[in-house]
Amino acid sequence: MKIITTSLAVFLLLIASPSMAQGPSMGFQSGALYNVYSYDGESESGFGYYFGVSGIFPIAKKWTIRPEVNLQQRNFKFDNSASYSDPNYSYEENYTERYKYQFLDLPLIVQYQANDRFAFYFGPQYGILVGAKYSEEYTGVYNDLESGEQYEDEGSYSDDENYGDQREISLLAGMNYTFDFGLALDFRAQRSVIAAEYGEVESGLSWANFQLGLRYNLPIGK
Repeated sequence: MKIITTSLAVFLLLIASPSMAQGPSMGFQSGALYNVYSYDGESESGFGYYFGVSGIFPIAKKWTIRPEVNLQQRNFKFDNSASYSDPNYSYEENYTERYKYQFLDLPLIVQYQANDRFAFYFGPQYGILVGAKYSEEYTGVYNDLESGEQYEDEGSYSDDENYGDQREISLLAGMNYTFDFGLALDFRAQRSVIAAEYGEVESGLSWANFQLGLRYNLPIGK
């Protein structure tokens, strides 16, 4: 909790202090992400997206601090099957479970500007789950072995799930390439180091995310 409180305090202080350094700017970022969800040794992956805003504050000749507020859509699915057979009856069922998680993420980034084009950055990130949706699709084949009859069934189900208090602390690193007109191509890798559900740390739960997107910087001061 001390790490989370300190990160949020620094983030809010940077946003609220336009006089910290010369040349602050505001950024808008959006793009695609590839996420890997792991729980108790099992992993699933999927594609999602992100968008958000950032503040860029120079602290030295080639160094800046960049707090961000992002919304990440993380998606993954599980494919499961079940079967049963005895002398009188048998069946085979297939399920696809899809999960869509929305995380509010607050990174605090330290960036090094190697030259006019390339920059490299790293930092911590605090994330909280703000929404989730579950859906399921299934098909089944059922056989009555005594009569020889067979029938098939299929269906779907969806629900907005309440996962309660899910939070994570992550580490991230990335790089960006800036074009002449203020637009930058940005790549980022992120890995959770602490993940909690309902206030309890889950050692078997983790996320790994890889982002590729664009960011536009708008100067707001001299």
